Amino acid sequence: VNSDGSLASRFFRMDAVISGILNYPSVLLTGVGFGNTGFLVDLGFSDAFNKFTSVFTKEVFMIKADGSGPTIFNMALRTISEFGILIFILITWQLYDKKFAFVFIVTFWCYIQFDSHAFYGLWIYIVMKSLIRTSDRRINNTLTGGI
Repeated sequence: VNSDGSLASRFFRMDAVISGILNYPSVLLTGVGFGNTGFLVDLGFSDAFNKFTSVFTKEVFMIKADGSGPTIFNMALRTISEFGILIFILITWQLYDKKFAFVFIVTFWCYIQFDSHAFYGLWIYIVMKSLIRTSDRRINNTLTGGI
């Protein structure tokens, strides 16, 4: 982590969000609202900074001066912080499918490194899953004679 400034900054942001949640545990259930993850970064900044050991402090000091904004580069943590753990579990449960477990894991891994709703990995996964399910239904209907 300490060998790369960008990675250190990402881990700092995630640690600050986790510290913010630990300081205000009720947020874990309800979240802080869409686009308000930066609020948790600000709440957990001091705790995260006390644990920060990297020499790459430029981005961290910029967060202190300007605030974080909603970008923490981890969509799972962002979803938990904005909407709460229950919504995160519900979304994950709805998206997961055994047939597509590998693609789901790869997509989930990508979202641990990005946090944009516009990142197209999730949308490709949803479309792929929908198309294959529709295709499977058509094949089953053809084989059973539409019964």
